[in-house]
Amino acid sequence: MALTFYYGSGSPFAWKVWLALEHKAIPYDLKVLSFDKGETRAPAFRAINPRGKVPTIVDEGYALWESTVILEYLDEVYPERPLLPKDLQGRATVRRIAAEAENFLGPLIGNLVGATLFRKGPEDGVVTLSNCSRVKIAGKKFSCRGCHGLPYAHRFAAKPPQCLSGN
Repeated sequence: MALTFYYGSGSPFAWKVWLALEHKAIPYDLKVLSFDKGETRAPAFRAINPRGKVPTIVDEGYALWESTVILEYLDEVYPERPLLPKDLQGRATVRRIAAEAENFLGPLIGNLVGATLFRKGPEDGVVTLSNCSRVKIAGKKFSCRGCHGLPYAHRFAAKPPQCLSGN
């Protein structure tokens, strides 16, 4: 029986799992769930994953969610084409980078997406050079100076851009 992979379009967490499945050449049955239609909250999906989140996999009847845990599971159950280096320090470095991305970069990008896509009202539209000084991210004023730092997301964990540090 092939592994079943429940995916939601636009989820970076689901992208991680999809990339791993492709890299490892694991056969899978892709089930795309619509956030707009509420398919992740449907009783049929909640029976598989009570949290109603993607990504979720079902492998030989075993349901698993949380992208980082799924990656480790896939690497152990399907050891061909490993995701992690063989040496201890290499594995620790990969895990550190993954934790930094999830704990620091993820929330920052989530706040930026929320500030640009889910605002209501005429003043709360997409962040542009003319209105970015009115947007707040994580309670801090977003400045145009920070617009230049945002593409360098890999630096967030070490030193947040000025727009997020309150300076």
